[in-house]
Amino acid sequence: MRLLLFSVYLFATGLAFTSLTGCSGTTAKAPVPSPSVSNTPVPSPSVSNTPDPLVEAQLRLEVSILHVDTGKAFYERGMYDEAIAQYTKAIETYPSNAQAYAQRGAAYQKRDNTDDLDKGIADLEKALELSKK
Repeated sequence: MRLLLFSVYLFATGLAFTSLTGCSGTTAKAPVPSPSVSNTPVPSPSVSNTPDPLVEAQLRLEVSILHVDTGKAFYERGMYDEAIAQYTKAIETYPSNAQAYAQRGAAYQKRDNTDDLDKGIADLEKALELSKK
């Protein structure tokens, strides 16, 4: 299910098949029709064309979780910069993801830099705040 949601996210953001596989996936493009003089009215957007906010939120949460999982894999290998980048993407995708803040805070603390320690503490405090909600 997560892979399907992530695929939908990649397609929607323009990162489709090409960036994942390196394949160009180009096909012959259909000819662009020339503007016609049709009097057919253009349908206005209907309620069915607008995305469901709950579905959109669920999709963002699932993508955020995938970024956290990827970040964990980097963290376990000692690749803290890459882990932090993934946790940051998770937070940007779904700002209420307390786990992403907690994991990023831990990664900042592993880098053993004074500025990073402050960032790590701030992230851990944010994670605690979000987990209380």
